[in-house]
Amino acid sequence: MTNQDLFAYQASMAGATKDIHHACGDVEIAILWDDGKIGLVTGVHKVRIWNALGSAELHITHDELLERGNAYTGFLAMIAATALKKMKV
Repeated sequence: MTNQDLFAYQASMAGATKDIHHACGDVEIAILWDDGKIGLVTGVHKVRIWNALGSAELHITHDELLERGNAYTGFLAMIAATALKKMKV
């Protein structure tokens, strides 16, 4: 793996984290990707969101995350709906 590959991977994960926070609006959540694994995950990502009111775990493939298509949009909508339902007063 080259440094360029690592930076591209980190940029995609940072962008997805930003998108999740944006999708959740005013619901404050914490996000943990892949149980905190440091190495690259190129299969299925496990995303855990939580706050003091609840938690949820969702999954998305790395390819879907990179494509930013319909599956990604649906993933963000599911996270937002979960956060609003379980994690907002």
